[in-house]
Amino acid sequence: MTTITYETDRRSVLEAAGALFDSMGEVLLCVDGEMRIVYAPDDLHEVVGTPLSSALGVEVDGLTRLGHRAETRAVLHTARGDRGVVVRIAPHVRHRDLLLDVKYVLVLHPLDEPDSERARIVAALEASRWRRDAAARSLGISRATLWRKMREYGLL
Repeated sequence: MTTITYETDRRSVLEAAGALFDSMGEVLLCVDGEMRIVYAPDDLHEVVGTPLSSALGVEVDGLTRLGHRAETRAVLHTARGDRGVVVRIAPHVRHRDLLLDVKYVLVLHPLDEPDSERARIVAALEASRWRRDAAARSLGISRATLWRKMREYGLL
């Protein structure tokens, strides 16, 4: 006999939603009220439990705290490397009591050029509202290096 608990129901709902987003080429992240990631698909399991600001940056964290729907570009920091993504943020509307700890839902869509350095730089600049010092910090490079790469890619 199989016992269905709150946790198995919750996990099955999240897995079904994750499968739906995988089929569309997007990633679903769920964030709790403490701004920690409580659900991510299996290929991003290392970000579960981490603060939203360390995975996607303080700008995404700030937009999420506003509680409104929003869309922005950001750099997703994972153990396998950084990826430029478009982030759609929406507050979680409780339909049923299965996902009580989920406060926000984020949908990540990869940028058109996910592996290019130019795309990562543009995503970091847009995520930091074109503040070069913040973008350089999020990329892990100096401001001078960022300036040189911006000139090289025609971003000045």
